[in-house]
Amino acid sequence: MRAHFIVSPLLWALPAAGCLFSCNKVYEGEQLSPKTSQRLQRLGLLNPGEKIYQFYSNAPNKAAGAGNFYTSERIAQYWLDDDKQKTQLSFAYYKDITRIDTTYLDKTLTYISYMVITRKDGSQFQVYVGGNKLVVSAFFEHSIAHWKAATCSSN
Repeated sequence: MRAHFIVSPLLWALPAAGCLFSCNKVYEGEQLSPKTSQRLQRLGLLNPGEKIYQFYSNAPNKAAGAGNFYTSERIAQYWLDDDKQKTQLSFAYYKDITRIDTTYLDKTLTYISYMVITRKDGSQFQVYVGGNKLVVSAFFEHSIAHWKAATCSSN
């Protein structure tokens, strides 16, 4: 009887944890609210006329506080924290990117897949994307295709 009591809460918690991670999704740019675009412009992560192609937030309870996306001009990520020292704003225009490496962690419960963006100056940042392998692959492949297209047209 006692074992049943211990197992029951665990059985309830696992689906809730699964939803916590799977409820985050990749949004197409046109699905984002004007408020989100305005926030990104205020943060200096989006220029007027710049188009967001896909967006993912890795902060399920505070989606406005975190985002990972690629646009017609750049790849970017941000994490806004109440502790200003933990706040991160990172981006690279396609012309300034020398390398993009991908890591797939779609089969884990607590980690999400990411890209490492390397700039011409050697600095790096990570862009996180959660979801099943097809969703993550599409995000990675499309962002890399936009980077390659932008660098080919600028040569």
